[in-house]
Amino acid sequence: MHRACRSRWSRGNMGLRPTSCSLPAALCEWRAVSGGPAEEVVAPSECRALQQQVRELRWLLGKKTFENEILHQALDLVQQKNDCRARFAKAAGSTEGGR
Repeated sequence: MHRACRSRWSRGNMGLRPTSCSLPAALCEWRAVSGGPAEEVVAPSECRALQQQVRELRWLLGKKTFENEILHQALDLVQQKNDCRARFAKAAGSTEGGR
């Protein structure tokens, strides 16, 4: 029995029956969406491994994004510093040339 529906089942005169979850309707809907019973089902262990891999890739993407931001900020600082040096050199050159 599906975990999500487990608490929704009750014992009555006719055995186990759903109280608020219509399992046959849900199965029919799932088959219609999934493409029918011919589709492969993934083992729970493989599903957990894939979920772990997705978590690792998301973490790595976040780390690389953060590194990229730091590098862009450093590049901006270096460009500002070089711009200031160029202005200073230009200003110093124009005052020396006038003497």
